[in-house]
This record gives sequence, C-alpha cells and structure tokens, in this order.
Amino acid sequence: MDEPLSIANLQCLLEQVLTRYGSVEAFCAQLHQLLDAPTLELPALTGHHEHTGRHRRRDTATGLPSFVDARP
Repeated sequence: MDEPLSIANLQCLLEQVLTRYGSVEAFCAQLHQLLDAPTLELPALTGHHEHTGRHRRRDTATGLPSFVDARP
C-alpha cells in the first residue's frame, strides 16, 4: 500500500463496503463478530513423546535416526 489515502480511495472503499454489506453498521457488526469469536485452544501436550518426526534425534556415531538399528 504505497499510495496515500485519498478521497477517491475512501470513496472506493465505501462503495465496496456498501455493496457487500449494505451499510457501514453491518460491516462494523461483522468485524466485531469476527473479532469476538472464541479462539480455538489446542490441548497441551503431556507426558513423553517419541521423537519420530523429521527433526528426531540422530545417533552421533552413525548419523542415523536413533530408532534405526545400525547393526548388520
């Protein structure tokens, strides 16, 4: 957004709001509804978890992931 606010920009914004929402009040009500919606909270991880993901710990001697058996 490099261009400064101008009357033309504000009129364009107002036209879009009125076309889409019907009134400025309806637009503001929609914004408040979106902002006031409850936040999705994910449950906390508890206990021990195996390191089997992409960033799992590697054995320093073999360079292999710790769960890989390096024996022949």
